[in-house]
Amino acid sequence: MSIIECLFIHRCNIFNQFEGISATLVVATIDLILLMRVWVLFGKSRRLLYFLVPTMTAEIAMMLFIAIMSNNHANRNVHIGPILPGCYSTTVPRYIAFYPVPSLVVTSIMSLMTLYNCAKRLAPRWRGFSMPIVELFLRDGIYWFIAVLAINPPQLIIWAAARPTLTEVLIIPGSVVYSIIGSRVLLNIMEIMSCDVDRHLSSN
Repeated sequence: MSIIECLFIHRCNIFNQFEGISATLVVATIDLILLMRVWVLFGKSRRLLYFLVPTMTAEIAMMLFIAIMSNNHANRNVHIGPILPGCYSTTVPRYIAFYPVPSLVVTSIMSLMTLYNCAKRLAPRWRGFSMPIVELFLRDGIYWFIAVLAINPPQLIIWAAARPTLTEVLIIPGSVVYSIIGSRVLLNIMEIMSCDVDRHLSSN
């Protein structure tokens, strides 16, 4: 193996590790927003926090472990050329298919909790009550879950059945989708909170 090939493999390993860790941190950051929303919906329960924090910690730890271990075993990389620059491994272990599973499980749990709580709160709407924040949480929670379903199962299928060089196809798009959803959720919360402040000031 030439020096150039060794440098290329070393560079690819660093890039793949960085990509895996950064993608995990993006998912963790967005899931933290979801966790905080659920915690607020349930009245900032300390008991619930004892469940949510270990659950999310386990999610991050499992995803980081899978990402790092799979990248350590991906020691053969090919460079396709100037049209598709980057590092494409030919030896990705199949257990990388489990990488999106923790996120999918945690998101499903959070979404079900959000749906249950919001549905219970919105039940008296027929009496004329309006709960815009709860409606916002419910709507964004549904969109969030749909987006995760649109990204994670295809990733799992690609990593489990497709050829190894396709491993990175959905990593960046997945991170982008997570970032857009998280940003949209925060902006919606800020918007509705600013509207409440404006109404309070105008009433005074």
